[in-house]
Amino acid sequence: MPRGVRTPRTRRRPHDAWDDEAWASHSDDEEFVARVSTEPVRTSSLDVTSTGAAHAQPAGLPTTDTWTLITSEDTPPSPMSTVPPSMQIPPSSETPLDVSSRGSLRELPPGVDESVGLVSSWAERHMTMASTDTDIHSMGYLEALVEDPMHRLASWDVHSPTLEPVDTTSPSLEEQEPATATEDVAQASMSAWASAAAFDPIATMNDGVFMAPLEPPTPPRQASAQPPMSPRTERQPSTSSLPAAPLKRQKSARTVRNRQRMLACLQQDDIDVPTLRSLAWKGVPAALRPIVWPLLLGYMPGTGSIRTSTLARKRAEYATGVERAFARGPESLDRAAWHQIRIDVPRTNPGLRLWQQPETQRALERILYLWAIRHPASGYVQGINDLATPFFEVFLSAYIDSDPESFELATLPPFARAALEADTFWCLSKLLDGIQDNYIFAQPGIVRQLGVMSDVVARMDAPLHAHLAAQGVEYMQFSFRWMNCLLMREMSVKSIIRMWDTYLAEGPDAFSDFHPFVCAVFLHRWRKELLTMDFQSIIIFLQSLPTKNWSDKDAEMLLSEAFMYKALFGNSKHLGK
Repeated sequence: MPRGVRTPRTRRRPHDAWDDEAWASHSDDEEFVARVSTEPVRTSSLDVTSTGAAHAQPAGLPTTDTWTLITSEDTPPSPMSTVPPSMQIPPSSETPLDVSSRGSLRELPPGVDESVGLVSSWAERHMTMASTDTDIHSMGYLEALVEDPMHRLASWDVHSPTLEPVDTTSPSLEEQEPATATEDVAQASMSAWASAAAFDPIATMNDGVFMAPLEPPTPPRQASAQPPMSPRTERQPSTSSLPAAPLKRQKSARTVRNRQRMLACLQQDDIDVPTLRSLAWKGVPAALRPIVWPLLLGYMPGTGSIRTSTLARKRAEYATGVERAFARGPESLDRAAWHQIRIDVPRTNPGLRLWQQPETQRALERILYLWAIRHPASGYVQGINDLATPFFEVFLSAYIDSDPESFELATLPPFARAALEADTFWCLSKLLDGIQDNYIFAQPGIVRQLGVMSDVVARMDAPLHAHLAAQGVEYMQFSFRWMNCLLMREMSVKSIIRMWDTYLAEGPDAFSDFHPFVCAVFLHRWRKELLTMDFQSIIIFLQSLPTKNWSDKDAEMLLSEAFMYKALFGNSKHLGK
């Protein structure tokens, strides 16, 4: 099993080319070099003052140490009794410290050679993972999580919701508020939900069941001296003066059961990926996405016995590729691709704090450039930078307990950043393998998808299709970006992440076959506004759609309708011809 160990500073490290200073030395952009050279350099332990920096480096540890992965062949027979020279910690002038599996620090006992030090026991870490009081803020937990993301299931299982029977004998039951309506997919009226459910049962998915407001219970009749009224003339209590029951969102039994089934599926030694796909269609809990997405993409194997070794090998392969790509200096770079990447990276999600940090931008530059030189048929194309952002945020969320979009990436330990960067690269590569014809010469993939979208709109909303044609609006003029960037510029990253749950569950061809139907429904959603506009107003409106406040429910309604139209028209031989 691969192990994370500290290596001496003098040892050649595979991540030397990852440093910003070394990166700047390979750049031919003088402005970039000047900017990086003037940035503050962190010389002490990591700052944990920012909210959510849960995995700070413990005080007292040398900041120059790095982490590397060694194979099981390099592991000594008894790591608890002896420590080979390759695993020794370099001597320090300070008090020798021992790093336990829980990330705490303590002085070494007398007589222990401080030049040897102690190494965290992976067996102890795995025992820690099984404990119900796992400390997600410990360095040992983070190291084990980087080695195998499945360790996240231990902490998530403890806090996952469970179904409990209602105690009807509780004396406080009568004091509770009357039953109120809950919210489902559309956050709209009963008729809108019922019409969606009529043609698509999946419209009833997610966090709640839509029920009509219930009338308050009839108060008990008081005894009276007068004779009871006949059933025909009995007067019912009036409820017209009572306020309408408000909509209230709560977890449904169906949602809890779906999450429990997904958790049980992930806990198997050999994960059943088809079953996982069917469960992920309705949405993946945020805590499980760093596990489910790599499994659905085929990057992380479902067999537990080879999972850690596969991840270690792929991450080492990425690190080697980065080192080789930038080891020969700026004259060896593809100047056209590098220049375009340097322009596009600062434009990526300009309103989000995460993507304006130097550490994030340098990581994205490495990811994009390495992908470009590995795919010379297409190279780098504008828009690919946006497609890396959902993977980066999802995998970052596995290591922190705050919002990834406002997290300070510099507070994350270097070995976790290296794993985050490598995982993002490989999952982006898996996605782009299915839509690479969108980026080769003449972009035939996008042309085909635009044809499918046009035909679907003509069949589902003929008046809107005719109005666009009458105004001289071509689908290429406004929806090219929808296909090229997969709606990343039209919706928030969080909404896109929810949509990609279903895309990945649909299969490897969803980004090319299912996406045109989603775009057709997305256009149809604005028909009321578009039917009153002329050419110029239509183009301007479609370039800045009001989707800023969209929630997961809006994205789910979009997916449900797209699924219905794909079932109706998807098998047509003349679609898109």
